[in-house]
Amino acid sequence: MENQEPNQDRRNRIRIHFKARVIIKTESFVKNILMILKDISMTGLLADTNEKLPVGEHCELAVVVPGKSSKLVLHIKGTISRHTKTGIALRFDDELEWWSIFSMFKNYSK
Repeated sequence: MENQEPNQDRRNRIRIHFKARVIIKTESFVKNILMILKDISMTGLLADTNEKLPVGEHCELAVVVPGKSSKLVLHIKGTISRHTKTGIALRFDDELEWWSIFSMFKNYSK
């Protein structure tokens, strides 16, 4: 399991390393694309994917955190902000009020 302590770099928001499934639907893709969440902050996330989705594209996300007998699904709207070597970064339309869940349930990171 990766280090899951809050992490901070050149960006102003604290990020939490957390692995979870992310399903994304964009305006140009009618299919859902499965991505793997790498880290998340109150304003955005970084996820691994082979798909090169257009920067600036608006999207709807479902972040899926499985438990032993249930799962938590967060529905979030955002915009693709940049590409990385292994995936994409997204900026949320609004601050994620459920962000603290990821630090409270870090043992559910897959």
